[in-house]
Amino acid sequence: MVLTSGVMLGVYDVVSAIGADSMGEVYRARARQTVRRFLSGSLVAVGLVLFSAVPALAQVTTAVAVLTREQQDTFLRTAEIEDVQDIPIGVTESQYATLTDGTVSHRAHLQDVDIFKREFRAERGGTQINFHDSYKYNIAGHLLDKHLGLNMVPVSVEREINGRPYAVTWWIDDFAMDERERRRRQLQAPDRLGWLYQMSSVHLFNQLIDNTDLNPGNLVITHDWKVWMIDFTRAFRTFKQLRTPAVLTLCDRALLAGLRTLDEAVLAEIAGEYLTEAEMAGVAARATLIVEHFDKLVAEKGAGAVLFGQPPGD
Repeated sequence: MVLTSGVMLGVYDVVSAIGADSMGEVYRARARQTVRRFLSGSLVAVGLVLFSAVPALAQVTTAVAVLTREQQDTFLRTAEIEDVQDIPIGVTESQYATLTDGTVSHRAHLQDVDIFKREFRAERGGTQINFHDSYKYNIAGHLLDKHLGLNMVPVSVEREINGRPYAVTWWIDDFAMDERERRRRQLQAPDRLGWLYQMSSVHLFNQLIDNTDLNPGNLVITHDWKVWMIDFTRAFRTFKQLRTPAVLTLCDRALLAGLRTLDEAVLAEIAGEYLTEAEMAGVAARATLIVEHFDKLVAEKGAGAVLFGQPPGD
């Protein structure tokens, strides 16, 4: 059994594995803020021996390790919310919390922002008309990712907390760094081609949803170099053009096939509860433009130079 970053053991949050021997496994863990005053340092080593004398601990480990995305959805909707903390970065005043169902404990991101302005002046310049900053787009982003089979957006569900609707989003396990930190440290993925393919899908997805707040802090990288996209509260604009089509140079075959059938009727079935008709029309229009863009590239350069991955059904 392997514990990943973010798993909680009592008062500790697992940071990373240290090693293992015949007696068990050893992990580096961080004491949560509520208990740090009792410790000489915030980082400690936790030894874990999995045997029958500690069945509850073994049960928690197993449950977290095998939780599917469907089970994550159920957990986020039903688990008890405790230990809510403010996140000191960002402008939407979001929070994180520990959720538990008595067997599994895990963190989640809580966001309830839902602001509409006829005119909005962005911090980085420019003015947006009919600006909408909403928690609903986190949920819509997850549902669209799920439909397209990307698996690059964490599970996010709507849940009422203290009388207000929130997006409750699965906290990314095994966090290593974000894209801003990777660039600062000038790190390169060991699988350069795999990284290129992942980033190609990142660019495509953000063009599709017209994410006006894409920044390197919203790309989370795990220790195995998997990329996750987070925070879509300023996406899903009604604009029916691609803002930066030049970033679209490679495309996954299965993803392109999914875009060919992504019309307003399909979008209404997927995420109609969280998107307006105008927002869905914008996504459908951009999906058509992305398909046309890649069809043109394939005609010019050949499929082998533009497309990667297996066609759907293979």
